[in-house]
Amino acid sequence: MIRAIFLTTLLFFSSSFLYKDKFQQQIHFDNVYYYNNQNGQFTWSIFVAENVTVLSKINYVNYYLDPSFNKGLYGDKPITVYGNNFSLCRSGASEFNLKIEIGYQNSEILHTIYHLDLHTNNKRRSNNPCN
Repeated sequence: MIRAIFLTTLLFFSSSFLYKDKFQQQIHFDNVYYYNNQNGQFTWSIFVAENVTVLSKINYVNYYLDPSFNKGLYGDKPITVYGNNFSLCRSGASEFNLKIEIGYQNSEILHTIYHLDLHTNNKRRSNNPCN
């Protein structure tokens, strides 16, 4: 009996994670950055890197920054972004993982994690990407 409950529970969690993983593969995020030599900070932008058809299905994106970001200014509160490519611009000193919540037009909500990359050359810009 206990084994049957465990297997049923395992199948439920496995199928829900598989569904999310399959769906998340359809949504790609990317980032670009600029390094400011004067203050030693990175100015970065994260955004949904998808075509117009996919973007039109998204209502909002909630970005949850690392709790240490900007001395805890945001705490555990998300920064909600609407429209265009759902880009968020900020400045900081290091890379971290962003928790992301995607809210779709059909009220479905999915979660993912994105590692903010501040060292790959093809993401580096010679000018501030947030201007």
